[in-house]
Amino acid sequence: MNGLKPLKQISMLLMLSLCFFFSTTSHGAAAISDDKEILYFFSYHCGECYKQQPYVSILNLALKSHDVDITPIPLLNNQNWRSSARLYYLLSLSKEHYALSSLAREKAGFALILERPNIDSNAQIEYMNLFKDFGMKFSILDFSNWWKNSEILLSDTELLISQFEDELGYELTPGMLRVSRGQDSHWFDFKEQENKLLLPDVIEVFNESN
Repeated sequence: MNGLKPLKQISMLLMLSLCFFFSTTSHGAAAISDDKEILYFFSYHCGECYKQQPYVSILNLALKSHDVDITPIPLLNNQNWRSSARLYYLLSLSKEHYALSSLAREKAGFALILERPNIDSNAQIEYMNLFKDFGMKFSILDFSNWWKNSEILLSDTELLISQFEDELGYELTPGMLRVSRGQDSHWFDFKEQENKLLLPDVIEVFNESN
């Protein structure tokens, strides 16, 4: 499936936003400049996504030699998923205070959403209190900045997902991977393959590109 030019521009916009806010590693910068990307769609409200996290981490490590990192993209299909997307971006934006690994951050996200499964995605004070209850320490100004930046990321994510769903003709679901280099893109789904069997198929896309 060929990537559409507007879609690549929107994808680039979100990737650049992620780099700006999260100070992405040099691998992430290389992935953007070489037009390589792997997007993993998930939700903290998805139990299967929690089980997939170790395999996502293994795949990320295996792809270091190809100079590409996996970028998680939280889905926004309903209000609960939007609330967990907000949580994902807030946790990511707080990394200057808490240098969690990506796997540790995901575990924290799943644990926090279990505490407040029905939290309103627009309830800034409720999220701030949730973080404090979890033992995180920060100033009101820090949290206000994280909140403001999460609004930008949610807006960019909504646009990106809409374009991908237009490309596919159906709704994105947790566990889907979009693997692309240049104008070529491939879709994979953890739900349709045994987790460990999907990994070599994804890596082969980049072996073929060399």
